[in-house]
Amino acid sequence: MRSHRFTMASREMSERKNDPAVFHKLYGTKQPRAVYYKRDFLDYALMLVLSALVVGGSYGFGHVLSMAGLALCAFALAMFITRHGIALGVPLILRRPQDVLYMFVYKLRNLKPVYLVALGLLLLENVLIAATPGLPHYADQLRTVALYLFYIHLISLTGYRTAILIAHLAKKELVREILMQTPWKRVIGQKTNITLEIVHAYCTGLLTHIILIAPWYLVIRHAKFSVLFLPVVCVINIIVHMKWMKAINGWFYRDHWLGHNSEVEFVFLHGSHHDAIPSAMIAVLAGEVEGSWAMRWRVELFFLLVKLQSRWPLVPRISFAPVKSAPAGG
Repeated sequence: MRSHRFTMASREMSERKNDPAVFHKLYGTKQPRAVYYKRDFLDYALMLVLSALVVGGSYGFGHVLSMAGLALCAFALAMFITRHGIALGVPLILRRPQDVLYMFVYKLRNLKPVYLVALGLLLLENVLIAATPGLPHYADQLRTVALYLFYIHLISLTGYRTAILIAHLAKKELVREILMQTPWKRVIGQKTNITLEIVHAYCTGLLTHIILIAPWYLVIRHAKFSVLFLPVVCVINIIVHMKWMKAINGWFYRDHWLGHNSEVEFVFLHGSHHDAIPSAMIAVLAGEVEGSWAMRWRVELFFLLVKLQSRWPLVPRISFAPVKSAPAGG
């Protein structure tokens, strides 16, 4: 009986965590968005200015990644004007400044406990290193290794992205033909400069990547790591990562839903990749534009996992069924 009550309580707690009232909670006005308009020009320009400041503040304004980020922001602004035009008016953040506050509230409330655990472990390691200055931590050497790994990661993925760019440019008319069979035909016509659209997608991917890994760079540059604690820290981090993989579905759904239903979230945090053609340079299924075997087996594997998930919970399922009230006196 006690086991049954425990099971019911666990199920009720799980349903409450997956309650649509939580995942679809909005404090401001719900405004579904999937595209930019020319009236977004000032907000888009401000978003790019903030992006450039974030990149410069993270890497240092004289760093090559900061200069690349600034150039990419300028290109993105030019592409916005080319594709949408300019309409001046009161910016969104001035018309609804409370939505900016709500945006921070959303991000804080969507943080999962495992994120705080990871942050706490990082702080703990730095406190222990500071408390034991006489031990051979080799923090500077580990930082150098971490920076090498950081740049290897960035260069490798950029090289892969560039190879995809070359493949798209080599078959640009095929790219146009495929896009003309999708809702993108409203944007891509026979007279559209498809080369420019492909380069725009490439630059969008680069800028997003540079911003995405900025926190990683900040941790490497300003935190310390000890070779003495490394074995234990690696094991703990693997456990934390496994816990995060169980929590990421709920986090992603909530964050993505906000990106399309909060106008401020869309304009400032989410919409840029929707403004570029849906190419492999900014997507997960990267590779051929003709749907070759290299792509088909990955797509089939994805759908196989979807079918398996429908029968057996490979990862925790999210239910959006209404939460039922517990019977009184149960």
